[in-house]
Amino acid sequence: MQTKYETLEKEKEIALFKKNEEIQKIKELITQYNVKVPCITRHNFVGMLVMATEPEDEVYQKHLEATKRCIKIAKELGTDMVRIMSFRKEMIIFGKNGAEKWVASTGAWEKLLKLMEAPVRLAEDEGITLAVETGNNAMVTSAWLGRKLIEDLGTKNLKIIWDIPNTLYCTEIPFPDAFLIGIAQAAAVIPGISRSGATISTGLLLKNGRSETARFSFLMVLLPIIGAALLDILSISSSGHDSVPVPVLISGFIAAYLSGFLACRWMINLVKKGNLYWFALYCAAVGIVSIVFA
Repeated sequence: MQTKYETLEKEKEIALFKKNEEIQKIKELITQYNVKVPCITRHNFVGMLVMATEPEDEVYQKHLEATKRCIKIAKELGTDMVRIMSFRKEMIIFGKNGAEKWVASTGAWEKLLKLMEAPVRLAEDEGITLAVETGNNAMVTSAWLGRKLIEDLGTKNLKIIWDIPNTLYCTEIPFPDAFLIGIAQAAAVIPGISRSGATISTGLLLKNGRSETARFSFLMVLLPIIGAALLDILSISSSGHDSVPVPVLISGFIAAYLSGFLACRWMINLVKKGNLYWFALYCAAVGIVSIVFA
């Protein structure tokens, strides 16, 4: 017996538009109102239990057929993107450093990869990109898991629709927090202000998680560092000075990499396990010394 909601849902599902005249009517409306179709969306594979689903199951095959219809409609309407979902969330799928004993769904992630193989292969064959939406009741709940899914499947035909409200509880840092942390980074050009201290403290004041804030702080400095390096290269090349010997460049690169890596690890662990009081005192002392002897 169908519920009223299920009937309405079926009436609205785009994958049920099978007749040519229905598709033609949609195309006429798109032309009439001068709009573009960015993505064909349907709840393909939504709510399906990962550990209880096999590729040969009837319900799985129905969702796969619906995905094929969505791909056909996408091509008709001039878009190359089709949304799918990442099945139903299995609780606690990862764990390490002692937390592995709490893993309640061992093998769930590997099973998800198996279930995603057919849709991804279909997308690759059809030249279509699948867009997996992050959802708080799905296997892919965060941008981090979305990236892991793409990397583990090793495909260029998969992208992530980052639904920010669905991932807030994962402590991922959205706008405007990321923007405000960026402003804090800009303030670090003032002598005596630590860039990492300014960004991390701002992130913590905005009630973001310690570990996520620390990682974000060090990731966001990559662009300024790359930009500064490019400016230095251009400055050296235009100054007419003799080139720096290759062994010196290699040793300098290795030394900078190792010291930077160790400093980042130390700082992230400090933020995770301790507090920033001593770090603040250190910054104040260094700032005062810099100002006095400047």
